[in-house]
Amino acid sequence: PIDRVFISYIAGILKVDSPIIPSSHEVKFDYRDWYRSIIQGSEPYISDTYQKFAEPKYNVTAYSFPIVSESDKSLGILVLQIKTNRFLDWLKKVKIGIEGKAFIVDKTGKVIAHPDINPHSAIVDYSDQKDVKKFLSGITGTEIIIDGNEKYISSFEALNSGWGIFTRVPLSEINKDI
Repeated sequence: PIDRVFISYIAGILKVDSPIIPSSHEVKFDYRDWYRSIIQGSEPYISDTYQKFAEPKYNVTAYSFPIVSESDKSLGILVLQIKTNRFLDWLKKVKIGIEGKAFIVDKTGKVIAHPDINPHSAIVDYSDQKDVKKFLSGITGTEIIIDGNEKYISSFEALNSGWGIFTRVPLSEINKDI
C-alpha cells in the first residue's frame, strides 16, 4: 500500500520520486518531521500525518530511512508515503458492537484514520479530547469517560510508533441486556 517513494538529499531537497511528480523536484522538505527526525537521530522514523505537497492533495504519513555510505556518512533520506485512507480501509474491517468506533491518531493527536472523518479533508486535531490527551501524556488502557456521552474507551500505542489506536463504545450499548 505504498503510494509514493522518493529520495531527498541530506539537505531535504527532493531529487527522485516514483510516481514522478515534477512539481516536487528540487523542493526543500526540511520542515517535515520525517526530515528533522532523520537528521537528528539517523533512525528509521514514522511521521505525523500531513497533507501531501503536490497536487492532488491528500493526507499521508511517511516512513523515512537514512541513506548512509559504507563509511557511515549521511547521503540522503528514503521516504515511503502512504495515504491515510489505507488505514481507514483497515479500520472499516473492525466491528466494535453496534455504535462503537476505532480510530488512529499520530503522536501529536492528529487523526490519521477515523470512520467519521474524510481522509482527504483537512487534518483533524483530537489532542484536546480527554482520552487522546491522556494517551499523549503516556497513559493508556481502558476506562469509562463521561463527557456528556458516557463512553467505554480503550487506547494503546501501535508498535512503538507514538501513534494511538483508540476504541470508543457508548456505555449504554455495553450495559444492554444480552
